[in-house]
Amino acid sequence: MIGTEPQIRSHHLLQIATAILVVLLLTTCSRRVDTRDRMSAEPTDSDQLTEEQQEMIQQLESIGYLAAAEHGPERPGLKPAKTYDEAKLAKGINFVVSSHGREAYLMDSDGQVLHTWSHRALRPEKRRRTKKILKTWYIRKAHLLPSGELLAILGFPHDQATPKDFRRVGMVKLDRDSNTIWEYLGKAHHGVDVKEDGTILVLTHEARVNPFIHQSNPVLEDFVVSLDKDGSELRSVSVLECLKNAGSSELIARMRALADEGNGDILHTNSLEIIGSRLADRLPGAKPDNVLISMREIHAIAVLDLERQVAIWTATGTFRAQHHATVLENGNIMLFDNQGPGGEYSAVREFDPETMSEVWAYVGSPRQPFHSATVGATYRLPNGNTLIIEGKKGRVFEVTRQHAIVWDYMNPHRLLDDRIARIWDMQRLDPDFPLEWLERPAGPIASLTSGPEGDGTPPASAAAISSK
Repeated sequence: MIGTEPQIRSHHLLQIATAILVVLLLTTCSRRVDTRDRMSAEPTDSDQLTEEQQEMIQQLESIGYLAAAEHGPERPGLKPAKTYDEAKLAKGINFVVSSHGREAYLMDSDGQVLHTWSHRALRPEKRRRTKKILKTWYIRKAHLLPSGELLAILGFPHDQATPKDFRRVGMVKLDRDSNTIWEYLGKAHHGVDVKEDGTILVLTHEARVNPFIHQSNPVLEDFVVSLDKDGSELRSVSVLECLKNAGSSELIARMRALADEGNGDILHTNSLEIIGSRLADRLPGAKPDNVLISMREIHAIAVLDLERQVAIWTATGTFRAQHHATVLENGNIMLFDNQGPGGEYSAVREFDPETMSEVWAYVGSPRQPFHSATVGATYRLPNGNTLIIEGKKGRVFEVTRQHAIVWDYMNPHRLLDDRIARIWDMQRLDPDFPLEWLERPAGPIASLTSGPEGDGTPPASAAAISSK
């Protein structure tokens, strides 16, 4: 039976209204997980935080590393370094950062120390107040400048909570005699690099409640901060915002999953490097002053354009909890894969950034055990060898392209209970790195740093020392 015209019109309107309601319901359900996309990413004001949230924030900002791991073997009369093949060893001086104290040092291939930088104390008015906590502090990462000056990021064991009134200590600049030039109190961690114009880039972090990631659980956000040569802050760029602006939905989902599980350390960015033209020429839209970062907790690496505040390239793979993504001379990317497939051994992997296909790898095995669950780093040397920092074990070794070990070093420094001090980083200085500022040391290593005629004048470069 056909209804009247008003009845038909009413029926059509009801159908339209029902259809609209269904569409709205489906849209809401399909975007339920992504409602945070429409929320402000601005942090919740501190006066609006609960006591529990404030405590979680302090715990996040106190994250550090244990300074030691395993018990060291008995080493009476043993040297810390052993060369297996002198002819294949890459020449150069080693720049070392260890967890045994607030210092960094230069060392030859025999393990003899040539020069040391020490961070004695902070500002005089803080010395007495912080004396106890500083006993356990160390230099976590350092950048050696050609002048002999040092940019040093301070670290602390995670079981030593940072005092509330002293938690902003981050990075210092020391002269070659270890005098403090300036301090940057900005929660610096893990990574620092310097642009050609002298601008300093450093990783920092801040814990806060960010509704974009989680409505109530605080998260630890990482930033790339630019400093001028005097340590004054120029700008700060959020790593999270760069990923968000790039629409990196998979990585954002990983961060949200971590926050949902109560792990607020959603990124744990652990390396920072200016990519230069070697990598910029291979990635569409990349510029030489972009930066390559490694994000441990989401098992990813990325290239950030700090000017545009966007990630122009991201990559994941079989690597897990990786550290120290670095650009090689050929434009490939190499990283330290802490917990790759299986997790029993660590690996060093070289990738083609355009395809992410693996070009070369060194993987631990029962025959050549190699594993550092947390920290680690790796460098390609001028002769093609690879320097591998098995940081948690306090070990560094050098391998050829064919995987032969030509040099092995075990940290001689011990902490409590004879545990081995970790090696955070060891870099083999380029042969042309200037060392005119290096003083002639006293004792048996004087011949290593004397000039060509043995007259006590300092050598002109690292090559002049290593060739002795």
